[in-house]
Amino acid sequence: MPFQVRTQKPDDVVYRFLDTFPSAVVKERHYHKVAFQIQTGLSRCRACDDDARGAMSLSQIFKFLEESSSALAIDDYSVSQTTLDDVFVNFAEKQRNAEAEQVLSPWKRRLSSIVSAKKN
Repeated sequence: MPFQVRTQKPDDVVYRFLDTFPSAVVKERHYHKVAFQIQTGLSRCRACDDDARGAMSLSQIFKFLEESSSALAIDDYSVSQTTLDDVFVNFAEKQRNAEAEQVLSPWKRRLSSIVSAKKN
């Protein structure tokens, strides 16, 4: 589930959010905006009460954002569902990274052998 936060303290928001929701990923960061990706239902919430420590829900994200808005200078936030376009972009990105790794892998092995030979 993607969501964005507009804040005067982006570093603090990133630190607190990742501490509270360890499975969250920072997808983008531009000046006062931070975009996160998180999977509800599969993730854990560290700051939630004992009854809610199981699967995380959307309400826990909203609760965190509302309770932290003044301390973290959160001006605005938005939450949206993952779109088909998001799924496609993520899939294409993973495929491109895998292809790049296949191309670079022989070069990495060769470089590693050169470096270890120079050390000996």
